[in-house]
Amino acid sequence: MKSKRVSSTVIVLLALFAQFFWTLPPAAAAPCDAAQFVADVTVPDGTTFAPGAAISKTWRLKNVGTCTWTTSYAVVFVSGSKMGAPTVVNLPSSVAPGETVDVTVNMTAPNTPGHYRGYWKLRNAANVLFGVGANANSPFFIDIKVAASPGSVCDKATFLSDVTIPDGTTLTAGTPFTKTWRIRNDGSCTWTTSYALVFVAGDLLGASPTVNLPSSVAPGQTVDVSVNMVAPTASGHYRSYWMLRNASGKKFGFGSSGTWGIFADINVSGTYAAASVYHRFGIERVNLVWHTSISSRRKSHDQIHPTPVSQIDRPQHLGFYHCSLGATF
Repeated sequence: MKSKRVSSTVIVLLALFAQFFWTLPPAAAAPCDAAQFVADVTVPDGTTFAPGAAISKTWRLKNVGTCTWTTSYAVVFVSGSKMGAPTVVNLPSSVAPGETVDVTVNMTAPNTPGHYRGYWKLRNAANVLFGVGANANSPFFIDIKVAASPGSVCDKATFLSDVTIPDGTTLTAGTPFTKTWRIRNDGSCTWTTSYALVFVAGDLLGASPTVNLPSSVAPGQTVDVSVNMVAPTASGHYRSYWMLRNASGKKFGFGSSGTWGIFADINVSGTYAAASVYHRFGIERVNLVWHTSISSRRKSHDQIHPTPVSQIDRPQHLGFYHCSLGATF
């Protein structure tokens, strides 16, 4: 009797096991295109580079799908920071299922210090994207930090010369003119055409308040930057102050501190007298312009009045210090 009970129990267990085994879903077929990330051959995550440094990023990937990757397959940029890389880089050789391949993409570290990550996927010969991970749809990436070299400044400029309209040039009221400054990039970052010269104080003189650089300027190179202006209709002495602005919208300037500005300084025709003392780039300059006549010496002091430039005296937040007396006799 006992033996029969044991046999019955075994039969029931076998039946349950068989039922469970037979109802298991079939294993999913491996996809045609699927990849596995193996290693960062170069540039481990978090590597630090100087601004503008060349980068050669190499990933090791394994073909875990059922289809061979031909050289028509490629790695493609999908999001994040591109870092100057090409959008598409074809595989260097065919990769059969189960094999690995090293894929290299040449990049350039951004000019601005910070943390950057660029995401990439694979693309098959039919232009269908695929990636890594359990569902073969996750990107792989490069992850770097950019830090300025010790003691270096990313954005810094040096004023070289007034190419046109030297300080104190006299113009007829309402005359259009083009002011051109020659400046040099003395920082560690390349100025792109997203950089601009921007108006910061004084008299705008009919100019656009923002003028983008005409070309990229690498560290150590010079550029001529021009702004179209118009002389005011009222006679007097006028000055327009400008600084540079980087691609992130941060203003920077000239001199050892990188905070000085450059300016256009004109007289509009009419008898003008000015005693002007101002500080530019840490060097004091004194301009004394006196137009007098015998009859003017008999004029009383009450007739001495400030010129239009006095309206912009001492924008100390820009590092400019200016005082002026003007007289029309």
